[in-house]
Amino acid sequence: MNELKDQQQNTANQKVIIVVGAAKLADAQSMQDQFPHIKSATWYADTNREALQKMQITGVPCVLGMRNDTVQWQFIGTHAKPGHLKSMLRTWRDKK
Repeated sequence: MNELKDQQQNTANQKVIIVVGAAKLADAQSMQDQFPHIKSATWYADTNREALQKMQITGVPCVLGMRNDTVQWQFIGTHAKPGHLKSMLRTWRDKK
């Protein structure tokens, strides 16, 4: 989530949905408080861990590129090159 740190509350963050898995509501709120640069994103607390199963996500962290209701791409895990994920997120986010 720090990959979006330089995007300070712009309208692009409205395209971001963050799902905090297996967390109590208070824990998800605490996590949201740790990332004030994306507070305008939509945050969900997946208290029952149902989202991973229903979305067929095989690992975390996971980034999905969605168009309408369809997954266009997914990235699971972390990348060895620090700027790679940031570049992916910016490219997808800035698509019209």
